[in-house]
Amino acid sequence: MALLFTVILGLASGILGYSGYYLNRNHFILGMEEILDTEYHYLKGAENRGQLQVILNEQLQNPNRIYLLTRDKNLFVAGNITSYPAEAQQLKDGLIYFTQENTENIYAAKSYELGNRLTILIGSNMSDLIYTERVILWMGAATILLMMLVIIVSYLISTFVVSRTNHIAETARTIMETGDLSRRIIIDSRWDDLSNMAFVLNNLLGRIEELMSGIRRVADNIAHDLRTPLTRLRNNLEILNKNDQYNRVETLINDADHILSTFQAVLRISKIENAPSKEHFKGCDLKEILNDVIELYDPLAIEKSIRIQSDMVPSAPYFGDANLLFQMYANLLDNALKFTPAGGDIQISLAQNEQQKYLTVIQDSGIGIPEEDQKYVFDRFYRGEKSRSSEGNGLGLSLVQAVVQLHSGRISLESHEKGLGVIITL
Repeated sequence: MALLFTVILGLASGILGYSGYYLNRNHFILGMEEILDTEYHYLKGAENRGQLQVILNEQLQNPNRIYLLTRDKNLFVAGNITSYPAEAQQLKDGLIYFTQENTENIYAAKSYELGNRLTILIGSNMSDLIYTERVILWMGAATILLMMLVIIVSYLISTFVVSRTNHIAETARTIMETGDLSRRIIIDSRWDDLSNMAFVLNNLLGRIEELMSGIRRVADNIAHDLRTPLTRLRNNLEILNKNDQYNRVETLINDADHILSTFQAVLRISKIENAPSKEHFKGCDLKEILNDVIELYDPLAIEKSIRIQSDMVPSAPYFGDANLLFQMYANLLDNALKFTPAGGDIQISLAQNEQQKYLTVIQDSGIGIPEEDQKYVFDRFYRGEKSRSSEGNGLGLSLVQAVVQLHSGRISLESHEKGLGVIITL
């Protein structure tokens, strides 16, 4: 874009310069013709009155004029030059210019026909006009050069600005994709405004990193501090359960297990979202992972009389974290089984689109999710009205989204008349 802008301005400057030169030259030629034509009409009038010789003798005293009166175009009659200038050059049809050797003055001249086979060459000193024209031309050339200099400097500045802006944008994009708040914008100068802005943004990133680290430390400390006494409580309840004839201790144990699983899920999501790198990524096969998940949940599906049908590509090689991908698919299939009634079915498909991305679709025939709730289902601890009575902690889809984002993928929901479809693109 900067190069295009520079080319357009350069062309505009060239056109402007040429137009100025062309108009100035035409104005100069027309001005000289007007002076010579006026002189001719004056002499023509004198000839008509029979005073041509008298007026011509008077005009010959003017050092800025040249006259050559001839008969039959070659016989000298009168004038302050005796012959037609040998080195005359043509300005335009009928108009010439030449330099007079004894004075070095430059004259513009034009021949006119008079009566009685007389021809007169009238010349006017245009040295001052040429000097003025050259000054104007030099000023125009200097203006164009300055404009070109401004254009070149503007191009260099715009290139610098675009480069710095793209670098800032690329750093921001990397931070969004990796979640690594320790990254900073490289600053190699301090004289420009963009460098000052980058310095401020680096300070802002440092402050955000500090605040996020504090939040993570608090969350981790709370989770660890609560997990230890809860584990101890559960162990003690396990001991008491052996002598509990009313099974109330077993209920307390289940509650403690639910709290522990919630803390474990929160810590797991936090670890995924704040992973500094993809160090556990390696080659795997999405089809094999999906088949393992289906095999794991197949007994539960049979128990609930739910049919799981799959349609997958022969193989789906992928570079990612196999354990997290397994957990992602497991959460989705667990939700589908949880909300699909007995006798229902679940469709699982794995295909590859035109962009060579893998599309996984898990379609159930359960209660579905209302459209007004779909934008909230990926929030932590969110549970819709239809799912409040079911088991869970509202973190399953949050974990799924964290895994998808770690793999630079996309997740979307599709509502149908009966059931819900989850589409994952990796």
